[in-house]
Amino acid sequence: MTQIEKIYSNALIEFIKDKNSSILVIGAQLADREAFYNAGFSNVLLSGYDERVLEYKPYKWTKENGMSISFKDQSFDYVVTHSVLHHMSSPHKGLTEMYRVAKKGVLVFEGRDSFLIQVAEKLNFTQRYEVAGCYSTSGVDGTNIPNYIYRWTEREIEKTINTYAPAFKHKFVYKHWSLYPNGPDLSSLKKIILKVLRPFYFLFINIFPKQQNGFIFFIEKPTIERCLQPWLYLDSNNKKLEVDKNWVKKYYSKFRNKK
Repeated sequence: MTQIEKIYSNALIEFIKDKNSSILVIGAQLADREAFYNAGFSNVLLSGYDERVLEYKPYKWTKENGMSISFKDQSFDYVVTHSVLHHMSSPHKGLTEMYRVAKKGVLVFEGRDSFLIQVAEKLNFTQRYEVAGCYSTSGVDGTNIPNYIYRWTEREIEKTINTYAPAFKHKFVYKHWSLYPNGPDLSSLKKIILKVLRPFYFLFINIFPKQQNGFIFFIEKPTIERCLQPWLYLDSNNKKLEVDKNWVKKYYSKFRNKK
């Protein structure tokens, strides 16, 4: 089992406790099938653009556009994707679609836009566009056009979700990891330089773990009972969220009176 496969399987076990949970995987490949199978999950639906005949058993596969998922709200307990959001022309739309379809949580594996990765991009030690290894359906939106590699920060994730669902207080969990660059596009000289820098890199990220180039983020889906913002309430008559005018008057009139 490779380093990435171990990270993938271990994260599934850590964040999704019930192995009978219903799970939708966005942009699935054989690596996703292996990770879920090795972790012992049973109720998994794999989806994506790739219509090649691949051996996904015992799981089923369906064609889905990750930016416009055909399933209704909260159709699955969890929605998972591994290194796929950066293949979308609107990664933020892909993330909010995952959030919409999930009932309990969203689990994502993606690249992190750390300071070190920004330096590596400028020095051409890593790709900005995923040209190397690109094949049919692996580019932007399932085409063969190499996609821009959109890397995330924690703040971007939280802003995206809080904007999409402002009625709730959200719980975000992050785990950072590294995949040291050694791509097919690197020259022999650059590979030598990276080999020399390798021990210094791992020493640095031990001190500053957020400077790693990969991370996992888990978004726990909130409930009205536990996570509703204090200025809102659920109207039991029409089953709609309403603004608590008394709360607003109590807390914000103080600020207005001071002006």
